[in-house]
Amino acid sequence: MAELSKVAFLMLITNVLSQNGKARNVTLSPGCEHVLVPEETILQTFKQSIIFCSLQCVQDNKCLSIQYKYKDKRCTLSNHTVAFGCRNLTIDFDVYHFEEPCLNGGYLNASGRCKCVDGWIGMRCEKLMTNCVEGVPYGHELGLYHAHPVGAAAPVRVFCSIAGRIAVVRRLTVNVVTDFNRTWADYKKGFGRLPNEMWLGLDNLHYLTRQLRYRLITYIWIKNNTWFRGQHLNFMVSGEQSNYVMNYSRAMYNVNNTLGDSMADMNGQPFSTYDRDNDNATDRNCAAEYGGGYWFNACGQCNPTGPIIRPDTGYRLNVTNEIFWTDHLGDLAPFRIYQFLYYDGKW
Repeated sequence: MAELSKVAFLMLITNVLSQNGKARNVTLSPGCEHVLVPEETILQTFKQSIIFCSLQCVQDNKCLSIQYKYKDKRCTLSNHTVAFGCRNLTIDFDVYHFEEPCLNGGYLNASGRCKCVDGWIGMRCEKLMTNCVEGVPYGHELGLYHAHPVGAAAPVRVFCSIAGRIAVVRRLTVNVVTDFNRTWADYKKGFGRLPNEMWLGLDNLHYLTRQLRYRLITYIWIKNNTWFRGQHLNFMVSGEQSNYVMNYSRAMYNVNNTLGDSMADMNGQPFSTYDRDNDNATDRNCAAEYGGGYWFNACGQCNPTGPIIRPDTGYRLNVTNEIFWTDHLGDLAPFRIYQFLYYDGKW
């Protein structure tokens, strides 16, 4: 098999641009060199060299692997990958199986290992991270990524930051353009303009907080850009069947620049929006009055999703439909707010 000596050159020769402009390459699959894959055949040709076959694959975005039979120079392009193993596949020693070493947009770095992108993880970037913590070893910090929380029907776009933090509420822009006075369906799914004006989504909060143990950390900035921080330990959100009840074990206070616990009367409360009133105020709809959804009781000492007004005086207008956090801040008007999940370990 004189052609087999060419395998050593495949990584260089087939490192070409695919249709989407990204470099791709194929190589022999370690441990799965002679497997027959059962999935859909994209293209099959005869009397072609392995190099020609490889070039055909890397220029077709649907192609994930190559089956090359040296006996009759049969080239088969396939949409199947052995990234998850080949234990139950048929072996044929006349066939050589090639595929990309790194999947889902990943690429080989200088050390010959896959550098994964956009939330993909694994030795070959074969799976999506389930949370930002899983992405940390792969460099998925401080940016927008895809994640697929355990139990979620589909992947979600998340903003991750240092040490696997996951943004819940980010309202940081100078010119506020995202309306937080949304329906139950919107708060359930998540909304906003990533990365700086967004709500993660109640379903995602539920999936994430039942999987790992988090604290909710809140940062609020006032007019002179002074920030205050509050922490709520063992923060957890239940599923929709109980209207996303929120619980935490206790608030933790900083020595300096601390926020008081304005969420104390919300602990154990279901979520409310203007079109799904679950609060304890019998003659009021807190979400409708406050201009945003949250875990209102009757109605509450904070309104993190209310309209950001930013008065020139730096003090609240003392209207119901404005953002506020009364414990410790009193009448000081929040100009920006950021709430995120901070990983504290497994349950």
